Amino acid sequence: MPEQTLDTDLFGDVVLRSGDGVVEAVSVDEPACRVTLRRRGEVTHERTPLGTRDPEAVEIDLPGAKVTVRPRRARFTKRSYRVDIEVDGVALDLSPRDDVCCEFRLSTLDVAHNVFAELTRHGDGTVELIWSPPVRLGHRTFDPPVPSREQLLVALTVAAAFGTGGLSLLTIASNAVDAMLP
Repeated sequence: MPEQTLDTDLFGDVVLRSGDGVVEAVSVDEPACRVTLRRRGEVTHERTPLGTRDPEAVEIDLPGAKVTVRPRRARFTKRSYRVDIEVDGVALDLSPRDDVCCEFRLSTLDVAHNVFAELTRHGDGTVELIWSPPVRLGHRTFDPPVPSREQLLVALTVAAAFGTGGLSLLTIASNAVDAMLP
């Protein structure tokens, strides 16, 4: 099972492991915490690292917490699309920012300062974490929100399981038109 140790800066080291239909994130610091995401059944989506995007075929376990993961449909050329997450009643999501990375954020209408971090899953299966900087709007500066350790572990597991990034058909068409114009 391939393994990566990721320094989260805020919560210490996290070990990410992925194998055939299983992705696991384990915090190294005490008290230890483990999130395991499994595919139930056969591979149904070849371009997804976990092998499925069917919410009914995904099982996630975080001891002591109620967690749901709902991957949205992958469309057209996307390897990934939005994944809705709920951890103990807090709505979160991973939403593609561009063709390679996703924003890990609170699912709120307040888009000015709801992004925790940017996550990128590379071709070798490793996941990169970049915390969001403060956002300046006019004369005010908004510090980004900080997730709980459990929320971050779930997001890292989801990014490793489903991939990150993706472009909508509208973005692809718009880029094609833009490339043709002088």
